[in-house]
Amino acid sequence: MRKFFNTKLGRILTAPFRAAWWLVSWPFRTLRGVYRFFASDPTSQSVSDILVSIAEQKEVRAALLQDIISLRGHIIRSVIWWFIATAAALFFARDLILLMSGPLNNVSGLDSSVLTTVDVTESISVIMRLGLMAGFTLAFPLIAFEFWLFIAPGLKPREKLLSVFGIPFATLLFVVGVWFCYSILLPSGLSAIHYMNVYFNFTTQWRPDSYFRFTTGLLFWMGITFEFPMLIWILSAVGLVNSKMLLNQWRIAVIVIAIFAAMITPTVDPFSMGLVMAPMILLYFISILLSALTYRKRTIVSA
Repeated sequence: MRKFFNTKLGRILTAPFRAAWWLVSWPFRTLRGVYRFFASDPTSQSVSDILVSIAEQKEVRAALLQDIISLRGHIIRSVIWWFIATAAALFFARDLILLMSGPLNNVSGLDSSVLTTVDVTESISVIMRLGLMAGFTLAFPLIAFEFWLFIAPGLKPREKLLSVFGIPFATLLFVVGVWFCYSILLPSGLSAIHYMNVYFNFTTQWRPDSYFRFTTGLLFWMGITFEFPMLIWILSAVGLVNSKMLLNQWRIAVIVIAIFAAMITPTVDPFSMGLVMAPMILLYFISILLSALTYRKRTIVSA
């Protein structure tokens, strides 16, 4: 009977049953694979041992090459997700332009009608810039998940769970940073720029290319800045930093925050710079709290 099933006729006759079994067993096989992935424990080696192994063992070099190829695959898939999200966002290009022009409506004497194109292709570059920014925001969870898939094999089971549940948290932080910049920082910064031009009696030509380059850049960096608690959480989970270390270095952290705020603040006035610094300092102390909670859980689990 077994020989009959191994023949071409037998395989044709049993194909529907094998397909049905494959469909029925697929969820269970997937759950088993996910469990094994999270339960697997990486081999612990020091950095010096890893470097020696790479230099001496051909198998280790082959494994390293496979990791590089895997990283390339994750990067390619991340770019594909970004491209798909950008293509979807471009269907709403007009709505994006109206939305991003919103902060101008909060400036006295200005609205979106002041934006004047000069170059023939300026509107195209503006649409592409907005599409890429919106696409990155939409694809952020998938991009973060792709990079998590790359680093997860090198994490311990507990670290894998902490990091994978941190992806929605990281997405929320990015969106909150973009919202803060759009709702508070951009209107105040544009108002300061407008009144400065009025005070010096400058005639300003508000071009879409420079305006949207300025706004999308600020939105992106504020979104990235709000990821700081997530970064500290991950570093605390793997034991690289702790709350005591962060608390002792808070003065240096404030100086670094002030320098970074001065670099990304749209104007040089202290008010706008303070608007950027305030949430960053608050995020730093929230990071200290998260680090303390993570370190406490890490100690309990170790015990």
